[in-house]
Amino acid sequence: MRKTNKSQLSLPLLRFKGFEGEWDQIFLDESIDINTGKKDLKDKNDNGIYPFYVRSENIEKINTYSFNGEAILIPGDGKIGDIFHYINGKFDYHQRVYKLSNKINSKINLKYLYYEFQKNIKKYLLSFSAKATVDSIRLPMLQKYKIFIPEFFEQQKIARFFSLLDKQISLWERKLELYELFYKYYLNKLLFNHDNNKFPLLRFKGFEKNEIIFDRLINWSNIFGAGIDKVFNDNENEGKMVNFTDVFHNVKLDEDYIFKSCTFTQEEYKKYKVEKGDILLTPSSEDKINIGLSSLININDTQYLLYSYHLNLLRVNDRLHPLYISYQLRTERVKKYFYNVSQGVSRYTLSKSDFENLYIFIPSLPEQQKIAFFLSLIDKLINYFSENILLTKELKKTYLNKLFI
Repeated sequence: MRKTNKSQLSLPLLRFKGFEGEWDQIFLDESIDINTGKKDLKDKNDNGIYPFYVRSENIEKINTYSFNGEAILIPGDGKIGDIFHYINGKFDYHQRVYKLSNKINSKINLKYLYYEFQKNIKKYLLSFSAKATVDSIRLPMLQKYKIFIPEFFEQQKIARFFSLLDKQISLWERKLELYELFYKYYLNKLLFNHDNNKFPLLRFKGFEKNEIIFDRLINWSNIFGAGIDKVFNDNENEGKMVNFTDVFHNVKLDEDYIFKSCTFTQEEYKKYKVEKGDILLTPSSEDKINIGLSSLININDTQYLLYSYHLNLLRVNDRLHPLYISYQLRTERVKKYFYNVSQGVSRYTLSKSDFENLYIFIPSLPEQQKIAFFLSLIDKLINYFSENILLTKELKKTYLNKLFI
């Protein structure tokens, strides 16, 4: 790729090597046929053999098709400017979904148009409304949409480039989904899914006959109540604070994690200081399903790190492996316990005694370490694919802005 000297509007910021000249600008209906379907949602069939495009991201099924070929599908209302489908084959579509397909001797590569829409169409559609959203798309809006197009081979090159990025994102998303399933499976098989299990459903070789203790958490740890207030006060020491959202979104908080700032007194520091191996707990939630989440502090230097008043702190003794306990706290069995004992109406809470009275399974320390290490490997792969998905999506966004006008 090479940068261009964009002194005129008809050139993008970046072009593939070998392509020269300005781009043409045409109205969409000069090259594209645009119409809506004739089907309603009641026509869908869950066992149908053809895709059925409706007014959402979800693609339904149907036993009829009204078009066979390459097309772009855009809902006429709903998330305007955010939903696009590309297909090359047989399909049917809703009466409020627009189908865009090539006219004879069209100048537009449809895959190129699909990606051009991802950059420009939403801004264009919003220009028809004084609000931040558009209620619906009308046919003339699409017909008179102006699009810049290079020669056909350059369109193909651009479309192929973004198709490769999308394939890479889809590949990583499939792998992420697979490892998330692995994580859930092994989490509950290695760490007891039911109270009446005397042994886990899976154990590592060499530990099969070892004793397992079933006991209250309080007998193996100390649990501390709400931490420091988030308010900043003058003339106090400045530090960092673990808050509710940090725990909600992370099983583990590592060295490179960025915490929000707070201020504290020396007395507060003594009471609410966080140490490596501590587990932070969420004692409240707006829904019962997400109550009692936990996150392990995996940071060597925790100086001036405190926890907020929206959290409780669990500090286990030296007979428990902190990461093992952190994983056990996220099993279906423990989630069910938290769900059943939580109290509230619009916001649900767990008391300190609810955490203390939780029964946990305790194998030998070497077995705890083995389980924690294995699950952490899956966690690392999940994080790896998640980060790559985000990075590639950002890369795609950057190139959309540079390869299109």
